[in-house]
Amino acid sequence: MKQLIQKLGSFPYYVFGIAFFFISHGYSENAGLIPFRDMLFFFLITAGVTIFILWFFTKKMGSVSKAGIITGFFLFFYLFYGAIQDGFKQFRLLNQLSRYSVLLPSIVIITILAYFLVKHSARDFKKITIYINTLLVLFIFLDLISISQHSIKGGDKDEIVKSSIEKNLSPCTKCDRPDIYLIVLDEYWGNRSLKNYFNFENSNLISFLNNEGFFVATTPLGNYTSTPLSIASMFDMKYVEWLNGRKQVQAEDYGRAAKAITNSITMKFLKSLGYSIKNYSIFDILNQPSEFNFGILPIKLRLITSKTLLSRMEKDLLWHLRVDVASKYNWLATYFQNEFKEGNEKLLKLTYKEIKEPGNPKFVYTHLMMPHLPHLYDSSGRENNINFFDSLPQRVLDETYLGYLIYSNKIAEDLIAKIKKVTNGKAVILLMSDHGNRSFSASNKSVSANNNFNAVFLPQKNYDLFYDSISNVNQFRVLFNTLFNQHLPILKDSVVF
Repeated sequence: MKQLIQKLGSFPYYVFGIAFFFISHGYSENAGLIPFRDMLFFFLITAGVTIFILWFFTKKMGSVSKAGIITGFFLFFYLFYGAIQDGFKQFRLLNQLSRYSVLLPSIVIITILAYFLVKHSARDFKKITIYINTLLVLFIFLDLISISQHSIKGGDKDEIVKSSIEKNLSPCTKCDRPDIYLIVLDEYWGNRSLKNYFNFENSNLISFLNNEGFFVATTPLGNYTSTPLSIASMFDMKYVEWLNGRKQVQAEDYGRAAKAITNSITMKFLKSLGYSIKNYSIFDILNQPSEFNFGILPIKLRLITSKTLLSRMEKDLLWHLRVDVASKYNWLATYFQNEFKEGNEKLLKLTYKEIKEPGNPKFVYTHLMMPHLPHLYDSSGRENNINFFDSLPQRVLDETYLGYLIYSNKIAEDLIAKIKKVTNGKAVILLMSDHGNRSFSASNKSVSANNNFNAVFLPQKNYDLFYDSISNVNQFRVLFNTLFNQHLPILKDSVVF
C-alpha cells in the first residue's frame, strides 16, 4: 500500500487522466453516439500535446510535480471551458462571469498566478499529486460504470420501440422490387401555406405531377421543423422518443438523430430485401458518408469537443465574425454561399449519373438544400446576387424564397422526367420536404412551418393507402405496406414542434 501511494505521488498521471475523463464523461452523456476510433484519436492527440506541455514546464520549473499542476490548469480550462461557461450561465448572479470578456482574462490571470506561486513554492506537491491522481481514477471509474449500465440495459425506450418495429417487418420474397428514388427538397412549403401566405397556388408543379400520375397530398405534415429529427423520424418510422416532451433541440439530439439516420430501420429493411443504397444527401447513410457536409451539426466526436475552448470560440466568436464580415463584404458572402451552390450541384450530378447506372433494385436518397437559405436563384434561374448574411427585410426574404421555390420546381420536374424516361416509368418516386418554410412573418394559424410537401409516384398507381394529411413519420409505413405487403399500423399524424 505504501509503495502504491509513493507511486501515485511520484508522477502527475492525472494530466492524462483529465483528458481521459473529459472523453469518458462526454461519452457517458452521449453513450453509443460517438465512434470509439474518433475518441481514441482525440485522446492520442491530446496526450501528445500534454506530454509536450508537461516537458516544457518541467524544464522551466525543475519539478515534474510542479509542472503537473500547471499542465493540469491548462488542460482543465481548455477542455472544460464550455462546462465552466455553461455552469455560470445557469445562475443569474453569476451569468456575467460566463462572458468571454470576463472569463477568458480571469483564466489567464489565474493560470499565471498559479505558475509563479507553484514555481517559487518550497513544497514538493506530492500529496496534491496523490490526491488528484486518486480523484481522477475515481471519476473515470464512475463514468465507466455509467457507460456499462447503459450497455447492460440494452438501450432506452427509443431503441425498444425500434426493435418492436423491426420485429413487425417481414420478408417478401415474391414482391416486386422497383427502384425507389427519394428526393427531399429542404424547407419546401406545402400548398396550403403557400396559398395563405403568398397567395401562390403552385399550380404548375401540381399539374405536372398530376399529369405524371403522382398522388399529391393536399395537407401533409412535417412532424419536426428540425431537419435531422424529421429525417430520423421518417426513416425509423416512429416519433423521436428521447425528446421526452422537450420542444427545443439540444446538441445531443443532433447526434442521436444522425446516428438514427445512419442506421435506420428503413435502410436496413431495404438492404435485407436486396436493395443497394445510394446516398446523395447531407447525412451519413450506412457505410456511405455524406456527399454535402456543412460541418456545423454537433454530431459524433463534436458532441464532446464542442465544449472545448477552441470549439466554443469558433462557434460563438468566429462564426459571428464570419457572419459579420460576410455581411459587409459581398465577395466573402458569395464564397460562403457558393458552398451551398456547389453542394446542390454535386448531389444533382451524382443523382443524374445514378439514374443511368444499371443494377436493380436500388434506393436513391437525394437531399437538396433548396429552397433553404441562401436563396441562390430567382424563379427564372438567374443568380440573386444578394448577400444573405446581411440583415435583410422580411419582404426580401419572402420574395427570394418564393422565387427559389419556383426554381426548385424546375429542378424537381427535370429530375423526375429523367427518372421516368430512363426507368420506363417503373421506378417509385417520392418528392417531399422535411418541413416547410421557417423564415416567415405571420400570425395566421393556417401558415405553419410544419406544412410540408409530399407527392408519390407508384408504377401501379395503387394509392389506396396514401392519404391527404399524411405526415413524414408514416411515409415509409404506408410505402412498405403498399409495396412489400407489410402490416405496419399507421401512427397518429401529429406536430411535435
